[in-house]
Amino acid sequence: MKNVIDASSLFEKSNNANAKPSVMDELRQSPRTDRDDAILIAKRLGEIAEKLSPQQPKAVAHKWFDALWNGDRWEKRKRYVLFHGETAPDPVASNGADWAALIEHAAKSLFPDESNTSEKERARSCRDVLRGTTYLPALSTAPLRSESAQTLLVTLTAKICDAIEAQTDIGELWEAMDQAPFAIHSYDFVKPTYDDEDSVDPFDATLRLHDRYDGDAYSKGPLGEASRKAGEVSGFLYRQRSDQSYRFEPSTRNADESWQFPTISLGLAGYRHESRIFVIPHDFLDDLPFGRERYEDGETEDDELIYEWLVMKNVSPDDRKAKLPEVTYSEYHGFGWKPFTYDVPRPVWLKVKPRPDSGAGLWLTAPAEDMGICYPVLSGLDALAIQARMRPFRWHSFIPQRYNLHYDYLRWPDYTPEFMTGADLPLGAASGLLEEPYHEMIDIEGWLDDLDNGELQEFLFRLAPRSRFCPSIVLDEELPPPCRSGTIAAAIFSNAGSARDERMAMQLISQAGVIAANGLDFHAALLASNRALIDAMIPV
Repeated sequence: MKNVIDASSLFEKSNNANAKPSVMDELRQSPRTDRDDAILIAKRLGEIAEKLSPQQPKAVAHKWFDALWNGDRWEKRKRYVLFHGETAPDPVASNGADWAALIEHAAKSLFPDESNTSEKERARSCRDVLRGTTYLPALSTAPLRSESAQTLLVTLTAKICDAIEAQTDIGELWEAMDQAPFAIHSYDFVKPTYDDEDSVDPFDATLRLHDRYDGDAYSKGPLGEASRKAGEVSGFLYRQRSDQSYRFEPSTRNADESWQFPTISLGLAGYRHESRIFVIPHDFLDDLPFGRERYEDGETEDDELIYEWLVMKNVSPDDRKAKLPEVTYSEYHGFGWKPFTYDVPRPVWLKVKPRPDSGAGLWLTAPAEDMGICYPVLSGLDALAIQARMRPFRWHSFIPQRYNLHYDYLRWPDYTPEFMTGADLPLGAASGLLEEPYHEMIDIEGWLDDLDNGELQEFLFRLAPRSRFCPSIVLDEELPPPCRSGTIAAAIFSNAGSARDERMAMQLISQAGVIAANGLDFHAALLASNRALIDAMIPV
């Protein structure tokens, strides 16, 4: 066969990791920090102490020194912590490990509890201290008219939230959920069947206890009819299936109750990366005995089929842990290494949530993806932009699957018409084993109008190098935004001029109305059913 080569001599085993140290780890491992960096860090630490205790900031800093160094270095405090109006001494502290310990301790003072939220806030606080240093450089370009644009964003946020509170009962729902939370669960229209209905296996019995179907005890109970009101709400959250629907149920611990927060996708932020991919023919299954049948029947896992093909073509030795040979891709052989440029996505969501003090607020969240998701960059197809425009955006199309310690398998999604050219793969599209570098990404989130959240505001108004934003919301391209075009903030402003039904403000108001009405109806039924039990508990 013309595409068979003997590559057995080209293999090597390797456990080399591509992991990149975090920003704090880089600081911790630095034997000596730059003087300008040290002064900036010392001033930021002083600001934290002043924020914690405006009257006695030195007492706060003293506690840090006591905890870290038993107070031994307090006489040299200005080398580490500078308060407003103080001048940096010469020399200043320089050991990176000392700086890292002090920064982390200061962040712990700001957010002392052990919740997941506080952990994220501590990590953000550490990065805020380092922002502008050589460890975390600030972007050199400032957004045009950023102050006026940020003020406009505060006004936009207030207008949307005021309208939601005035036109819907979402606040009343949140109060009810605080007292008696309930979640949304899917249920089957038909009772699930099993191969062995009479099985006495305790595990099978436990699974069946969790079956939800139309006609089960809950659906026949007093809340059954009211619980189905979740069906209208579920359209905002889940992919709708013909054999299932959704219902409200009183919440159990760790249940997902995010349905109560109206949410829209703003788009995808993409971060450009360069790597390489070991191309495998997209139709490689046809080369294997009954390959496609075994794949479609689920008899054999993807990674097993890939390995079988590599061995059959003499591309891989009989060792799943080995690295692939250094074979350059050629059309003649149909496989080999070639450059691979891709965008790492970060979804950007906007939610309506209750503020800690009172009222509704707009909460922006941009979680870091941790599944190795990557959108290939082709000359004739913008995969990231296509994905961002697909509605509703709830899942990714390019999710590599683990092959071995070194590689992930990326299969071009030929089942999605948007990523195809008719029945063919677009020019340059490839499936294969991806050599993916480690990407350090952190969650970015906060209130849209929080101007003190520097990280969030920078994310909104600036574009990092080799990054871009692909909006999911409709934009009015005629009126230029009051900030840099192409940013998330620009998309938010431009959407305000779109058609009425396409405006995120109107969509959030509509969602809030539907969520509140259906949720409160179920809550009323919950109260009524319990009231009936109380009325009947003592026979007359």
